[in-house]
Amino acid sequence: FKMPQSFNIFGLMKINNKIEGLDKCVSLKNLYLSHNSIKTIQGLENLTALETLWICDNKIEVLERLDSLVNLK
Repeated sequence: FKMPQSFNIFGLMKINNKIEGLDKCVSLKNLYLSHNSIKTIQGLENLTALETLWICDNKIEVLERLDSLVNLK
């Protein structure tokens, strides 16, 4: 299976209100995870192609290491 250069994710399976494993999705351009009761997200710093990040209406208190997301609009 070859990962496409550009794709969207409109939700991921969450376990214990935590999103993990995003660090492998380096070509991801759009990530929509609003309204999911997520408390933590890990691996965002590797998503350097990311242009859209929608995470509103979750339970995230702190977002760290987003300096590498230079393509966010």
